Amino acid sequence: MKTLGSLFDGSGGFPLAGKINGFKPVWASEIEPFPIKVTRKRFPEMEHLGNVKNIRGGGD
Repeated sequence: MKTLGSLFDGSGGFPLAGKINGFKPVWASEIEPFPIKVTRKRFPEMEHLGNVKNIRGGGD
């Protein structure tokens, strides 16, 4: 299964579209509390990484 991450996630529209099209949402970056609550309800298994400035994409 293909996976996806979402920067500046908002209320999770991108992960929702991805799931409908066969992707597994794995992580999201968002700082606003209400949109995070929405995506946690829709995707309880998705990791929330917080502020995009603090994400390190090197894989280590």
